[in-house]
Amino acid sequence: MSFDLCQVKQAERPYYIEAIGTFIYSIEELCFYLYDNIYLVDQSIVNEELCVWLRDELELKRLYRQLTEQLQREEGVAGFILPIFREIGYLSAAGMREYAEKLGKLDVQPADTKQKLKADYLVRGGMYESAISEYWQILDRQSPALVGTPFYASVWNNLGCAQARMFRFEEAADSFYNAWKLTRTKEMLRKYVSALPLFMKPEQ
Repeated sequence: MSFDLCQVKQAERPYYIEAIGTFIYSIEELCFYLYDNIYLVDQSIVNEELCVWLRDELELKRLYRQLTEQLQREEGVAGFILPIFREIGYLSAAGMREYAEKLGKLDVQPADTKQKLKADYLVRGGMYESAISEYWQILDRQSPALVGTPFYASVWNNLGCAQARMFRFEEAADSFYNAWKLTRTKEMLRKYVSALPLFMKPEQ
C-alpha cells in the first residue's frame, strides 16, 4: 500500500533551484529545501519568479498575493518564507519560532558574512564549484572596515580548502598564501608550504 503525501497538486513545470542544481515539483519539496538549507535562503529564491511559479503551477493564488505583498514591503526574508510553511502546516508553532529566530539572526549579518556562511555550507555539502564562486564574489568586493581583516583571511583559507578538494592545488596554494599575508600565522604558512609539493617538482 502506498500513500500520496502531497497536500496540493504537483507542478508540470518544476521550479529550478540554482544553489543546489535541482528541480522541485511541490510545495512540500519547497518547504523541505527551505528548512534544511537555511544558509542558502537569499534573493535567488526570495523573488517574483517563485511567486509566479506557486500561482501558476500549484494554483496557490492566495499565497502568491501574500508573498508578492511581502516583496513589495521589503520586510526581510522571514516575512516571505514563513507564509510558505504556514500554507501546509509544515512546522509546529515551536518550529516556526525557532526557524524565524535563525532567519532573524542571519538577516542582521553583513552581506559578506551571510555570503560566507552560504559558501561554507556549500563546501560542507560537497558543492565546491558553487562555493568557490561565492568566495570570489566576497573577495572581489571586500571592505575590511565592515567585517575586519581576519574575516577575509578566513575567506581566503576556506577558498583554498575548496580548491584543494577539487585538486586545484596551485590555486589553493595561492589562496593560502593570501590568507597568510593577512594573518602572518605559522598555521597558515604551514598550509601554504604543505600545498606546494602537490603541484611543484621536487627540484622546485
